[in-house]
Amino acid sequence: MIAKPDGSGPYRDGEPVTFEASVTDVEDAEDTLFVAWSEGGVPLSIDDTADDYGVLTSTASFAAGTHVVTLTVTDADGASSSDTVHVTVSATPTVSVSIAPSSPVTGDDLVATATGTDAEGDALSYTWLWSQDGAATSLTSDTVPAADTDRGETWTVWVQVSNGYSTSTAQTDVRSEEHTSELQSPDHLVCRLLLEK
Repeated sequence: MIAKPDGSGPYRDGEPVTFEASVTDVEDAEDTLFVAWSEGGVPLSIDDTADDYGVLTSTASFAAGTHVVTLTVTDADGASSSDTVHVTVSATPTVSVSIAPSSPVTGDDLVATATGTDAEGDALSYTWLWSQDGAATSLTSDTVPAADTDRGETWTVWVQVSNGYSTSTAQTDVRSEEHTSELQSPDHLVCRLLLEK
C-alpha cells in the first residue's frame, strides 16, 4: 500500500519526507475508508485523506534516527489492513575549528585543525577555504604556508564537514603580527661598561 518512501534513505535531518500510498476495498468507496499513520502506536501528523482513487500524498519531517511508520486502513465493517516502512534520518554532523599558533608572527605557518563528530559514526570529509583580510584566496588545504603571510594580516578559515548526507560549517580567524626581539640600546651598553670599570 505504501509506495513512498521506499526505505532506501537515509534522509537529511529536517528534510521533508514524501509519503504516497494507495488504499482500496472491495465493498467501500476509497474516500470513505478510515486511514491512520502512526509510529509505535502514536498517531503521526500525516495527511490521512484519500482521494476518489484511494491515493494519499503528504509530507512529514522526523528527528534523526530510524523510524518505523505504519499505515492502517479500516473499512466500515471494522476490517483493517496495515503496511509499514522504515524511514532513516541522518543526524547533521558537528564541527569546530582552531588555528595554530593562536598568536602567529611572521615566519609561522598557519595550521587549522577541525574536530568533527557524527552521531551515527559515518565517515566525515572536510572542505577548507581561507580568506586574507576578508578576500577569498585559492588555498583549499588546512595550512597557509608562512611565505603567503605578512604581518598585520587577518586570516580566516572556513571548514565544512560532510557525512555524505548533510553538512555543517565552522570558522575562526587569527591576526599575524611582526616578530620582534628586545634589543639593548648602545647608550645602555656604554653605561654598563663604565660602571663595571
